[in-house]
Amino acid sequence: MRAEQNPIRIGHFSSIGDNCTVSTNHSLAHTIVSSVNIGKNVTIESDCNLHSCIIDDDCHIGTNSVIQQGARLERGCQILPNTIVRAGSLIPAGQVWGGSPHATFVRELTEQELMSNYAKSYTNGASDFSGSAWPGKFDDSPVSSGEQSMEQYTEENYFNIKH
Repeated sequence: MRAEQNPIRIGHFSSIGDNCTVSTNHSLAHTIVSSVNIGKNVTIESDCNLHSCIIDDDCHIGTNSVIQQGARLERGCQILPNTIVRAGSLIPAGQVWGGSPHATFVRELTEQELMSNYAKSYTNGASDFSGSAWPGKFDDSPVSSGEQSMEQYTEENYFNIKH
């Protein structure tokens, strides 16, 4: 993520995949927002590039897609993998768009697909950390000799301010 001049805002329960690039432009035309605004419950799959765009709530962006500056994705739309959404484009709510070198209309999303996209933001994050295999899981087992408890570590490294 690169927000040197303008902010990047990401809403609750949004997921950004591995190898994604999110960056803001220094300045754009007067009517185009230079920041990146990602709404709630948005799923952005891996290897995507986003540049100074607006992505409304409940959107799903497929792998290896590019969203160029000034593009706006309305609520609940879906971008297919390997799609390029050109600068200044508007993707209407509840529609599927795909294609390269520029996105074109594919079809309307069904009610079931809209709910599925909404639910993905919850299930994608939760499934990665479920079960006992998660390495960050806290337990009450005794600390071995030479090790620190999590409480000791945080106290020493974060709350013990040395002047």
